[in-house]
Amino acid sequence: MLKTGRPNGAHQDLTPPGEDGSLPNRRFTTSRLDEIEDVVCNIITPHKLVPTGRDKHVHAEFEHHGLSDLGLFHIRYGRKLSVELLGDHIDNFVTFVMSVTGSGHLRLGREELPLSSKHGLVFRPHVPKTIHYGSDSETLALVIDRAKITDYCMRMLGRDSSGELDFDPSLRLDDAAGLRWLRLIQYAEAEMGDPHSLIHFIPAARKRLEEMLMAGLLLGHRHNFSDALLRPQSAAAPHYVKRAEAFMEYHYSEPISLADIASHVSVSVRSLQNGFQQFRNTTPMAFLRSVRLSRVHGLLRLADPTTAKVTDIALQCGFNHMGEFAAAYKQVYGKHPSDTLLRKG
Repeated sequence: MLKTGRPNGAHQDLTPPGEDGSLPNRRFTTSRLDEIEDVVCNIITPHKLVPTGRDKHVHAEFEHHGLSDLGLFHIRYGRKLSVELLGDHIDNFVTFVMSVTGSGHLRLGREELPLSSKHGLVFRPHVPKTIHYGSDSETLALVIDRAKITDYCMRMLGRDSSGELDFDPSLRLDDAAGLRWLRLIQYAEAEMGDPHSLIHFIPAARKRLEEMLMAGLLLGHRHNFSDALLRPQSAAAPHYVKRAEAFMEYHYSEPISLADIASHVSVSVRSLQNGFQQFRNTTPMAFLRSVRLSRVHGLLRLADPTTAKVTDIALQCGFNHMGEFAAAYKQVYGKHPSDTLLRKG
């Protein structure tokens, strides 16, 4: 439990889980930035609040439902400011954020993305993150343990763990998929905030809600395993095909050959090729190339164009022939790699 007895009219109701296993509901209001910063640092993640603009008035409100591996919270500050996320603690979670009122934007590496009721965001790991709030901004955020949702994704795919889950950072909330996600978020918030909900007392009900949220995000928003999750399959692929995919997604940066992949999954090269052709309608090496192209594309979008080089990034992702790489990249993404790096088109 956090310390109580805050000065200056601050009010908090920050309780631990009940003895019956119920989820804690935490509420806190204050007129001081250092107090709200301290509370949110303790419950969510280390960060620094940087006031912007001339208005010095603060009316901060924070409400949190859930536990460390699955939580949902509202926060508003009542003034313009920036939230600089510190360290890499937040990268242990997949975090979805949207504005309930007002608007703002997120600085994610070198990308600047809008934050509103129609444009949500999912944090990317391993890049600096700064959220800019307007004076009337209130945000809603969902945090899910990254290891847990990655494991759930792999179980949906029927694979062993095969690399880090990486969502596209921008999420539209005004199309069909976005509206479905919003309805699920609203349902989860109602259940987590209702002290009489079964999720507070029955572990199976809580697990079901957790799995609904993970499946909703995995199936409704683009990430690096979306193609595999959404790919139509007439029959279940054999285990060696799934193991080969996992092997390539984890070792894509290495100079692996068709024989290396077949040896890893203990089948002949011919069996491996036949399996991919029958169940994936592609070849193992074409699958590997698509994985590498996806990784290059993601890195180019986040790289600093003043210091990064396309060749270095391509080599880092396993490409050795720059001409073939550039042609394949343009075929898939409709632009040259340098255009992505320079944010053209």
